[in-house]
Amino acid sequence: MEILLNRLHEGIEYLTSQGKQVTLIRMNPDIFESLTQDELSNVETTINAATVFGVPMEADENVEKYEFIISRPLN
Repeated sequence: MEILLNRLHEGIEYLTSQGKQVTLIRMNPDIFESLTQDELSNVETTINAATVFGVPMEADENVEKYEFIISRPLN
């Protein structure tokens, strides 16, 4: 899971450097469960929400691994 966390962090940093803001991370339910069940740094879970590096995440059975949802510019 640490490798996945590193990839997520790198992806978020890259998108941020490109002027984009990651607003949500969708991931495969099995991966989501593994991330939220383990005691991992940078992953926070509450009753109704889970975040990684401060970005909300959710399980989506239509996602193979994970995908970033970014905010769209207003112009």
